[in-house]
This record gives sequence, C-alpha cells and structure tokens, in this order.
Amino acid sequence: MQVITKTICRIMITVLLGFSVASPGIAQEKIRNNYASPSKKAHPLPATRWVAVGYSDLLDKNKIIRTGQPLRSALSDPALRGAVQPFVDRYSYLLPYAVEMLNGPNPSYHKDITADYPIGTSQPAWVAIVREGTIVVMTDHSGSAQVFLPAESAHSAYVQHYPVIRHALSTLLPTDGSALAVEVYAYKHSYRNSEFQLNPQPYRFRSASFPRPAGTIPLDLAGLETFFTRGGQLECAEISRQKGLILYAKEASKQTLSGQKIALSDFAVAYRAVFHAGDNQAFISLDPHKDITKTTVNFGGLLEDTRIGSVVLEADKRFKTISSGIDPTTYQDMRQYTRRFVPGFLSVSEREFVTDYEDNSSNWIKTRFWFYPDSIDMITDAANHFVKINSPQFTADAERSSDDFSSNAEYQRKKKQALLPSIRKNIDHLNQHYAEYAKAYQDINELSNVGRLMGICSWLSKAKAPWLDLAELLSVELPPCQTERERTQMITVSYLATNNAAINEETVNEKVKVSFLSPLLDQPVKACFGNQDNLAEFLARKSNKPATTMDFYKKESRKLFNAPITARELISSKHDLEMFAVYNAGRIDKGPVYIADKEIIEKEKKTLDTIFATLNTIKKQIDSPDVTSKNLLIEKYKELVNLYNSKGEALTKKIENYNALVGNSRHKLFVEISGGINLEPKYFAIKKSTDANEFRHLKHVKDNNWTQFANSGKWIRSRVDSPRGPRAQTPPQKKQSAFDSIPGLSFLRSLRNEKPIASKNKPQDNYSITRNAQTQSWSDSYSEQASVSRTRSFDGTRKTLKITDYHNGKVASEIKGEMVNNNKIVFTKIPDKDN
Repeated sequence: MQVITKTICRIMITVLLGFSVASPGIAQEKIRNNYASPSKKAHPLPATRWVAVGYSDLLDKNKIIRTGQPLRSALSDPALRGAVQPFVDRYSYLLPYAVEMLNGPNPSYHKDITADYPIGTSQPAWVAIVREGTIVVMTDHSGSAQVFLPAESAHSAYVQHYPVIRHALSTLLPTDGSALAVEVYAYKHSYRNSEFQLNPQPYRFRSASFPRPAGTIPLDLAGLETFFTRGGQLECAEISRQKGLILYAKEASKQTLSGQKIALSDFAVAYRAVFHAGDNQAFISLDPHKDITKTTVNFGGLLEDTRIGSVVLEADKRFKTISSGIDPTTYQDMRQYTRRFVPGFLSVSEREFVTDYEDNSSNWIKTRFWFYPDSIDMITDAANHFVKINSPQFTADAERSSDDFSSNAEYQRKKKQALLPSIRKNIDHLNQHYAEYAKAYQDINELSNVGRLMGICSWLSKAKAPWLDLAELLSVELPPCQTERERTQMITVSYLATNNAAINEETVNEKVKVSFLSPLLDQPVKACFGNQDNLAEFLARKSNKPATTMDFYKKESRKLFNAPITARELISSKHDLEMFAVYNAGRIDKGPVYIADKEIIEKEKKTLDTIFATLNTIKKQIDSPDVTSKNLLIEKYKELVNLYNSKGEALTKKIENYNALVGNSRHKLFVEISGGINLEPKYFAIKKSTDANEFRHLKHVKDNNWTQFANSGKWIRSRVDSPRGPRAQTPPQKKQSAFDSIPGLSFLRSLRNEKPIASKNKPQDNYSITRNAQTQSWSDSYSEQASVSRTRSFDGTRKTLKITDYHNGKVASEIKGEMVNNNKIVFTKIPDKDN
C-alpha cells in the first residue's frame, strides 16, 4: 500500500439511532485496585451508542488473497473469512481515531502497544494477537490505556478477552505500584460491508494488578520450561483439576525446530495457533503474487516470525527438491545427495523421462503440493484426561492449480485426476519412504516435531477444559525470528540427451541434467539475453507475433537492451513468464554428452580447414612458372587430397551422429510449484482408546530424572510443584519504533515491509496539545525523533480533523476527517496537490 496516493478515499462513520458525547461518568465502574479479574455479570448496552465505521474505500480490493482471487470477490463470502482476515482486521487502527472525533482528544498521547515490539524481535506470545488487529491496545505509558475488543458490549468484551489482554495490561502498570486507568470499547466487524460498528461509550475501571481468571488452575510454567530443557521426544499429555497440565517425553535424539532445541516458547506458539487464530486457522502456503514472477508466503495461526512457522515454510519449500531435484534455498542439484538416503528417489522430471521420453513438450505444470495432518495418529481416554501420540507423520498430497480450469466446479472435479502420473508416483514415494526423506532433510524431520506440538494443543482444544489457565502461555517470551513474506517463482528445466535407445532409471540417474532458470529474472536485460537478436526473439514470442514482425521487435530490443532494467521487469503476465521459461530452456547448455561430441567436431573441422588452406597454397605453387620441384609438389598435393577426403568422410559421420543425438534429446520444463501445509486443529484426528492400560504406566514417570521402562525406554514428565502463574511482564526497553508508534502507520509499515526505527523516549516527552474551549477546536503534535512526527488539527466549527504524518521532513500520510450532519464521519486521504 502506498502511503502517499493520488486517490481520494473515504471512511464512512455513521452514528445509528442518534448522537451524543459520552460523559466521563457514564459506565464508570470501580474495581478493587489489587484485583481486576472481571465479573461476568452483564451490563446493559445503551441502544443509542452504536457507530458505523466504514473503511471500504481504503481497501485495495485488487489485492490477491491466498485462494488466488482478488480481495473484492471474497469480502462477502463467509467461507473465505480466514483468507480475508489478514487484509481487513488491521483497519481497527481507525477505531481510536473515531473515538477521539466523537468524545474529544485524549488528555495524553496514546500509541499502539505493539509499537514497543518490532516485528522479528523477542516478544511475549500475546503481542502477535494484538498486532493482528482483532484486539487494539493503546497506551500513554503513563498510567492510562484504551482497549478495543469485539463483542456486544464493553463489559462483556472485557470478560471474554480478559485471559489475553491481562498480559498486555500487566506490562502497562505504573512502576510505582499505582493503578492503571483502563477504558474498554466494544465493536463488531462486518467483512461483507467493510465496516466496524463501534460503541463509543466505554467501560472504565482502575486496577493495580491483572491476575489469572478466578476459578482457574494455573500452569507450572517453570516446570514446563525445565521439561523442554531436558530434551526428549514429546509423547503424551495429561490434564487434571489437581495437577493442571503435565507433559511426558521419551528419551530420544535431540529434538529441534530450525536447528534449535524445542523450548517452552515453541509450545506457546502452538497453543496460540490453535486457540487464538480467529478465522485464519493455522497453515502455511505459497500463493499467487501480484508480481507473476513471485509467490506470496501466507501464514495462518499467527505462525509468521516463529520457529514453527520457519519449519513449516522450509518443509513446504522442500517439495521443490522432491519434485525438481533443486534445493529451493541454495539452488544446488540435490538428486544424488537424496539418493544416498532414499535409493529409489526420482524427481518428477526424471519419472517423466522414464515413462514418456518421446514427449518433448515444454510443460507449464502448475501443481500444488500439500502436507496434511490427518495421518497423525493420536489416542485419548474416554474422559479426555490423557493423550498419546502414536505417529506424528504428515501425509503428502498434490493437486493441479485452479488456474488451469475454466470454473471452480471443474477444478473440484479434476484437480486430482488431472495430475501427471509422475507427480502421483512422486507423492506416493514420499509417503511410503517418509522416514528416509526425514533423515536426508532436517526440515522434513522437524515437521514431525511440529506435528507433536500442534497435536497436543489440538487435543487440549477438543478436551474443553476452561478451568485450566492455558492462556498463561501467552506470557512466555518468544525468541527473535523472521520468516519470508515472498519469494521468486521456481522455474527448472531438465534435459536428457543419449544415444541409448533404452531409457530407464539408471539412464536418467546418470544423464539427466537439471538447470535452475529463476536467477535469470534478476539479471540485467543485456546479461540475460546476450544480444539484441535474442531479446527481439523473446519479445516476439511473448507477444505471439509471427517471424514477419521481427523487424519491429528488433527496434524494440535496441531500446531495451542497454536499459537499466532486469529481465523480471519485462514480464507482466503468466504468458510472459511461460515464454521466458520456454525461451531460456532452449538456450541452456545441454550437458557433457553434447559438449564432448561438439568439441571433437569443432576440432576436426579446424583440421580440415588447415588441410584445405595448405592444398590451396600448393596448388598456387604448382601453377607458378617459377617452380623447380613441381613433381614433388604434385605428389604432396595428392597425399593431402586423400587425407582431406578420409577425414571429411569421418567428420561427416560424426556430424550425422551428433545431429541424431540432438534430435534424440528431450527436455522437461517445470514452473509454479506451489502448495502448503495444513495445520488446522480440526484435521488432527484423535481417537478414543478402549484399552484401560494404555496410559497406566504414566503414573510411574517421575519429573526429577528419567524413568526406565522395560519395553518403551526412558521417560520423564514436567513437574507441577513449582511456583505457578504467568511470567512477569516487563515493559520493553528501547524497542518502540517512532514511526510505528503513530496510530495507523504501524499497519502501513507492515504492508510496505519496512523495518522499524529504534526509540527510547516516552510518548509524552515530545507531545503537545492546545485547546480552544470556545470553538471546541484542538491541535496536537508528537515526535519521538527528528525524522518522524505527526500533527493533528480539529476544527470544532467545521467538525473536521486533519492528520498529517511526516517522515524525514516529507509527508508520509495525510487524511482529513469531516463530521456531516452530526451522524456521519468521512475520512478522506488528501492528495498530493493539496500539500
């Protein structure tokens, strides 16, 4: 999203059933300063307080969602709420603006709490839930906070979301022990209408602590942390009202995620993905991008920037190796390496050569490969007190891309049956030899560890134990981690050239060559195409023009050949990318079989040329009247003629053989290999066990040392007798971003993938506000660094609010809000010409 735009966008905020400004005394409720766990008694909501906050005109409805369709086509489809959620929930940053326009400015400057935790840095697990946008927490870091929550009323919103927001509010408690003043606002969100409905009348209270919900059993976080530090393979879990949560592990080799030992923080991420993802359930997928040469990396379940997210992304990328033979990160040919662990391994293209060698077509094969959790084998007892993981192995599968079909109905009918047989064999081989592939590749091995963590948390969700305070896990600090948001399409071409008529696995293992074409996209045009004629040929191909138009494209190539652009910039459609791949596939070096023969032919042609030149020289000497040894020259001439003829005949045969070899060569082109990993809790099948002895041995497992069992090795469990409760929440130091702290700019920055700017000042250090009581006008300004500032100006007479954000002295974003007829607020993005 561009911060500065020529387009005027409007946000409609309509007050339903009347308008009035809330009095500070309304809905104020006193709570004991040492306890803020909410009462579940409902408070009636005045019917006059709902305000519609529309943001439809701010949406870029041409954004591509993970299904490959534009956002505009998905907004009204309830089945696509999960795909739409990441694009719209973050517009909740508008709600604090709406409240200030309706109720007046805050007495002190408030900023988004997530600005204190830059993306990719160490942060508590709760932060990502707030950053996603369903929950908004604003603070002045001076004893005041505003919270915006989805619910029917402010009080019920606080009750419903207290297990999560208590962690955020705990970090905002004043250091002198005094109470935090909190305002809670309720809202509802309609994706179909692209609008929020806000109740601007808050639920107010003050509290000096935010303990666990009353009546819940705490977790032993210290005991769980020690458990994961001990290592071992997670095998079982137990919940009870007496002990809380206990995990059990079996002694095994080091269990890792992204090469690091599994920790309590990883378990917290899995819990968050299962319990707090909203409609955007846990998954990872590589999906269409607005740039056809790239793919978008989409995460569900708040898995981005976590070690679990990193593992599932790398495991998904590993499909590229299994299908093409190329490593998706290093771009190395991994086929021989893979065969050392999986002797029968063949890439998809190798299988194609074996089964259909005569087909020499350049296939634009758009296939989506997936891992599914439905094969993960777990059992529980009748009371859902225990669970055991029998197998954490995911199932691989594949389907054709929906773009290859004329309708969704046709796609649903044919997405499986239209697969190439070689791809189906490839997938079946992976499932049958999963353990061998896991030995070859760390990411596939670690995917099983993800299955264990997600499986246990999926069981906890299905066990339905509200008496257990699992939300304490949200206080756990997560290590720094950043995951990709996009990557270049993977384009590979495989060649086989052989004189051997018998094409079998041995032949393809030895002679198939694989080349990776994607790096060509980022080469300068001149380097990619070599000369202007090659570029003209490509331009004609991508335009589907006949050879008779080459003169036109030669003129075009002269303009582009030395231009400071990359090959990627010449590609704007799927057809362009296909022609780029096909064109460059034909220019790839065909390998040692070609090279050896071609070098011999070139060498012998040079020998013949030398003999021919010598013959011409001798002939001239013979014809000269001054020659004294004509007879000797004639004899030498005859010898060289015989030599020339014999070598010429031999060279002719070699050329014929070479041409036959070239004619017998085949290549397979594969592009757009995408897919993902499904981690939705509902797909984890958990069966009921009828064996009363299935979990009996667990009561003998100790927490202080490994317990040996005759038939199942050594076991250990997490302890449950250490001090319990959430981790102490310390406000972050020097983490806040000056740019991100401005409401709304944190969202805009995330869309631009910009990095935050470190800042150490408190919000009020550089904040000023002036008021005009007579006109009810006010203006304020805020800056944390010289490079970043914001000004706001509210005209009480005209009921307009102008908000301008500056970055490095230039306008980064400017909007104007206007109240119309006391029942509507329109936010308009101001175009450049008004500056």
